[in-house]
Parts: sequence; C-alpha cells; structure tokens
Amino acid sequence: MDDLGIEVSKPSDWPANQKECALENIYDSVVKFIDNPGHETKEILVSLISDYDLNQRSYLGFHRTTDYEVAMINALYMHAGMINLNTLKVYLYEIVGDATRKQKMISQMVEDYSQSFEIDQYQYLMPSLKLYHVAYQHFTVLKNRNLADQIIDVVNQVLLMNTSEETVFNLTHAYVTMLNDISYFRSKKRTGIWAFSRENLSKLFSLEAKLVKMNNESATVRPLKGVLMTTISNYILKSRNDYNADYICKYISKEVAESSTQNREIWMQKIKYLNDKRELKVMPELFANKQWLDYNWAKNINFTPTREYYVSSFSKTIKNDDM
Repeated sequence: MDDLGIEVSKPSDWPANQKECALENIYDSVVKFIDNPGHETKEILVSLISDYDLNQRSYLGFHRTTDYEVAMINALYMHAGMINLNTLKVYLYEIVGDATRKQKMISQMVEDYSQSFEIDQYQYLMPSLKLYHVAYQHFTVLKNRNLADQIIDVVNQVLLMNTSEETVFNLTHAYVTMLNDISYFRSKKRTGIWAFSRENLSKLFSLEAKLVKMNNESATVRPLKGVLMTTISNYILKSRNDYNADYICKYISKEVAESSTQNREIWMQKIKYLNDKRELKVMPELFANKQWLDYNWAKNINFTPTREYYVSSFSKTIKNDDM
C-alpha cells in the first residue's frame, strides 16, 4: 500500500508513455499537497491539471492500459473529492475520454481487429468515470449522435435491461455524480463536447429527475440538493455566455507584476481605502428608500460592516488603455 492507498503493484517499466508520466507527476503533487498544504504545492498541482493548451498533450510511448493506471485514476478521483479539487476530477474524465478515443484508433489500425474497442481494465473505474467511458465509447465509435444523447441512450439501455433497486441506486448516483463533475470544466476550446446546448441540458436534467424519482430520493434534501444546485448553476451560468470562460486579467504595474512572480503574492486592498468615493454607499442608499421593498425583513437591514473586507479587481478585457 502506498501514500494514496493504491494496492495494485506498479509495473516495472512505469511510466511507459506520456499518459502514465502525467498521472505519476500529478500523483506525486497530490501527495505533496496533502502532506504540506499551501499555495506553493497547490500552484504546482493546479498547473499540472489545467492543461488548456491544445498542443500540451503528447502521445509518445507504448499504447497500453494497466491495472495500476486504473487504480491510480480511482485514487486520484477519491482524493480530489477529499481536498475539493474539482479541476482534478475534470482532468481525469479527460484522461478516460482520451484513452477511449485512442483505443478506438488503435483497433482500427489493426487489420485483423485483434485489438478490441474495449478497454477491459476500465470496467474497474469509479462508477461515474465508468459511465462516462461507456457513453464516450459510443460517441466516438458510432459518431451518429452528440455526447449528451449518447449518455442518455446508455442510461436508458441499462434501465431497459435491469430496473432492480440496486441497479437504479448505482446508476442514479453514477449519473448525478458524473454530470456534476464535468460541469466544472473550464475551456470550451479544449472540451467542446461538454458545452451542452440548452436543449440537451433540458434532456439531461429531465433524465436526472427521472432517476432521482425512481431512486425514491428528494431533490430538496441534502446532500443531493447541493449537488443538483451546483450542477444546474454551473451549466446555466456558463451556457449564458456560450461557455466562453476565456482569460481574466489583473491590471498592475510592471514593478508589482515582477514582485508578484517572485513572492507568489497578489495583495488585496481594504475597501475603506479604495479611491471610489461611492464604495460602501450604494447599497445602504438603495435600501434607505422603503417604497420599493415588499418584505419587512428587507426594511431593517443593518449595513454596519461585521468584519474587515478586502477586494482585488480583475477584468475580462485584455489590453484596454482605460484600465
């Protein structure tokens, strides 16, 4: 047993390809962050899993999938939940999809089809990752439907074959978890297949409601309530801007920028020291007019600060002289 609880033996030639090398580096960084949580260990970890550069990944090395790889993916997934690092979960879904697509390409290159579309080891993935693997396999092999429809088809096929209490329970939690996990994706340019249309979102959420009802769960009871709320808000808010996250910019002087790269710090200002004379005045003045307030609780709000507040401003605009 090692630091993250992986009980499968590591292959003697590990890592044998870029995917295994990436997982190894991420694994080491997760261990270091858990042992010594802080901005430096977190920064290194996040930099390894936030690969938004379309040219960043490589396919060098032997094509294979090992039991150790699956055990590592599962261990990283569980620890991503423990340290609340949704970016790592998103990265693992990308790894699974990438491996699934590559397996299809390799199988099509072999004339006698001795290489199967299937990745046998992936049947031991965490339920949500396994569900995504199967749906993505249908998506990349058949190429007759978008990913949302393929996910829905796979779930409905399972329900056609088996509607036992255990099956419905496992399927519901795998589906709800998977939809929540991938809702945290950031880059449409990198994972455009997750940028579901409003129509597809409606179908996906309708299926989610159906599964929750079949599982005799209530959408208003925690923790399911919180999971559903974050999933819906993540997708609704992102889809409003066509999933266009792009960059955010911090406008600072050259000297401050150089200092920030050295000490890894961006300072925040106390609100009372801001140069905007209207700060801290707009909301109290707005609520001072009681004519538009319909509820009594809104007429007696105390705007006296209960703590010291700080602010740091960022912009969606690049190279704007006004900034």
